[in-house]
This record gives sequence, structure tokens and C-alpha cells, in this order.
Amino acid sequence: RLQLRTATKGAVILYTTDGSDPGDSTTARTYQDEAPVLIGEKVEAHHPRRPLKVRVYAIARKPKFKDSAVSSAVFSFVPRAEAQGERAVRQGAGGKEGDDKKRSEVSEGEERERAAAAEA
Repeated sequence: RLQLRTATKGAVILYTTDGSDPGDSTTARTYQDEAPVLIGEKVEAHHPRRPLKVRVYAIARKPKFKDSAVSSAVFSFVPRAEAQGERAVRQGAGGKEGDDKKRSEVSEGEERERAAAAEA
């Protein structure tokens, strides 16, 4: 399971998995706690015996505040045999790559932090 977080109370997190900027994209989705980050179409189209790497792009947005910088991280999913077939699942914390833009300053000297964390 993949969890996205922001330190800014009241902010929503927008994310994409298609490489587009979540702040300007028509494909951006709103992240909600306890709801999965959707990557289904990529998993279904992927070769079942090879790891799938997915880059998630995310921003934090709050009314009257500047959007956070775009954060991104790569997550590797590996196939796992299930009772009636195969599906991709998150493999530990390995395979995570991130860029340096994890924080951005916003009005009134507050700082927004976007972190992508994976939970097994």
C-alpha cells in the first residue's frame, strides 16, 4: 500500500502516475487516506514476470496558499502468485527513488512538506 502525506493541515494531495504535473493535469486524482493510489491500468498491461516501476508525482494544495513543489518517487511492484492468478504488489521500501524537491515555502513563512512513503 502506498501512502501520501503532507504536513500542511487542511491541504489536499493531488497525484498522477502518467508523468504529468498534478497541479495542471486533467488526469490528476485527489488522494484520500485509506484509499489506494490507482495504478491499475499499468499493472494490468504489464508483463506478469517482470517488476513494474511506477513514478508517482504529487503536490499539496490548500486555498489561499501557493501549491507545493512537485514531489516524485519511483515504486517497484513485483508479481506475486495468488490462488487464482497473479497481481502486482508493492515490494518493501526498495526501489524508491525521489527527487530533492520535497519541500517548498508558502505564504506566511509556513513550509509544506510532501513525502511519499510506502507501507507493506
